[in-house]
Amino acid sequence: MKTIQEINKNEIEVTSLNELKQEQKELLERYCKTIIPTQGVYVQILKKTSSFMWRLASEKPIHTVFIIEKNANVTITLEYATAQEQFIYFIIEKNATCTLFEHAEQGSKAIIEAICLEKATLNSTALILAEAEVDMQRNYYLQEPHASVLHNEVVWGRKQSSHTNKINILHKAPCTKSNVKIKEVLHGAAKSRTHGIIQMEKTAIQASSFLGAYALLLHKDAFAQIIPALEIENCNIQKAGHATAVSPLDEDDIFYLVSRGIEEQEAKKLLVRGFIQDALQELSEEQQDQLWKRLEEQWQQ
Repeated sequence: MKTIQEINKNEIEVTSLNELKQEQKELLERYCKTIIPTQGVYVQILKKTSSFMWRLASEKPIHTVFIIEKNANVTITLEYATAQEQFIYFIIEKNATCTLFEHAEQGSKAIIEAICLEKATLNSTALILAEAEVDMQRNYYLQEPHASVLHNEVVWGRKQSSHTNKINILHKAPCTKSNVKIKEVLHGAAKSRTHGIIQMEKTAIQASSFLGAYALLLHKDAFAQIIPALEIENCNIQKAGHATAVSPLDEDDIFYLVSRGIEEQEAKKLLVRGFIQDALQELSEEQQDQLWKRLEEQWQQ
């Protein structure tokens, strides 16, 4: 994985608002109206196939804009390393694909907005390993026909951590698709609140969307609240739905594994692993192995 400094200028261009081309300025003016230039703005223009890591560590609010140009295929890893609120924008142009990995530990706060234009695709996987307050808001705009968003998220809450998660998906154009899957595992007195909204405007003909959010409570003091919502303005859609569940580990499942010679603690780990596995489908085997090692360390603490 390259850092931003190691990437060839043919792959990415880092610039300021004043140096943008006219068409790029128009994109920002049209879709990123909440940018506050006085707070600092960094613009990354991704031109073709590339893969890199961007670390958010500023102690001041920073607005970071990623413009993924037409037909580009990029992979971005975002690492949250500050408790200061950050603002991240993605404009994914026609036929472009953005694979996004988010990683947050300790305290983090961010607002992410992604605008998907015609046939653009965003594949997002977020790993939230929380021991403090984490507050994330994601706004996905399926702006033009055949745009799509896939968002998978794993929340691992520990101790007295507090996690707030807001996801808003707006379908504005025909034949757009979105699928959101959230898996939360809460230890100790960890708390999580998730609010997801799927909106389909009158112009979103034949749109398709589903939101699934599930929480597993590993301690009697853990708490999860999940509130999904649908706002459908037309009846000519493919599908729109949601599913939620909050529960402890199933004692019958634990008993079944223990009765076959598996220690109780290992049985619980196996059940947790099975619970979150399908939310990690976009990660490579190496990335999954690294994640399991990290979770194993946290489980022992």
